[in-house]
Amino acid sequence: MIRLGKREDQESKKLRQDFRRVFSSSEGKKVLTYILADLGYFDEATDERSMVLQGYARRLLEIMGILHETNAYGLVDKMFDLPVYDPPPERDQYNKERK
Repeated sequence: MIRLGKREDQESKKLRQDFRRVFSSSEGKKVLTYILADLGYFDEATDERSMVLQGYARRLLEIMGILHETNAYGLVDKMFDLPVYDPPPERDQYNKERK
């Protein structure tokens, strides 16, 4: 996560604006979701490769100014606006064999 006090040059600011412009459209959000999923951002890191890929996914979010310590509370707050995922109950062994 980018920390307060870290200076940002003009080139970095322009790049952040470009990333945000590209990914802020409806189509861009779909593409960003695909990229993050492809990099395993939403999965558990189980080996060195998956940790590296997740690190790159976080870096993309940092470049866009999303993963920044000033956004930490806002990110957590937005998480609670999401619906709760309630997985379907598992069928018992008897019902699995019958189907």
